[in-house]
Amino acid sequence: MEKKTTIGSFFAGVLSTIVGIISVGAFVGGAVWVARKIAGPAKYVVVDESTSK
Repeated sequence: MEKKTTIGSFFAGVLSTIVGIISVGAFVGGAVWVARKIAGPAKYVVVDESTSK
């Protein structure tokens, strides 16, 4: 019984660690995506205007 509980807690710890990594990765990825979404078009517009003129 003790061994089963240890395995269960081990898997719970691994699962929570994986979930934590995924959530942090999603948060960072989302922040980077938003930053690119905001900065990307503006940057390209500025570059396009400067090259066309």
